[in-house]
Amino acid sequence: MISDINENVDAVRRGDQSVALRDHIGGNVYVTVTSGYSCVDIGRFYQPFDAKEGKIKPTKRVWP
Repeated sequence: MISDINENVDAVRRGDQSVALRDHIGGNVYVTVTSGYSCVDIGRFYQPFDAKEGKIKPTKRVWP
């Protein structure tokens, strides 16, 4: 998984327009690499009770 993340980060650094990676790390935690952002996002997601199967949403960010 780390090599896949590194390849996508390198693509973002090169300026590729089509980078959109979201990998499941475990539990409800995902890593995201997306064109236009110069960071790797690691966040928790949840599935709302009223959502269709497979539809997940990010939890709120809590910054210190």
